[in-house]
Amino acid sequence: MVTFVQVEARDLIEFGMIPEFVGRFPILIPFHSLSEAMLVQVLIEPKNALVPQYQKLFNMDMVTLLAYL
Repeated sequence: MVTFVQVEARDLIEFGMIPEFVGRFPILIPFHSLSEAMLVQVLIEPKNALVPQYQKLFNMDMVTLLAYL
């Protein structure tokens, strides 16, 4: 049986997460300890957050992507 303590980044990639997303985790922690608001905050606030990048990408096609806390 594998516990979360033994999980590495390559395990997440094998599970199906894209390497670009996994590479943004400086530390792997169990998600059940984060609230939904905290997870949204992680996707929106950091300097290279995914949501702002996708907003710019969608804006190139005149589409507005909204993200709410």
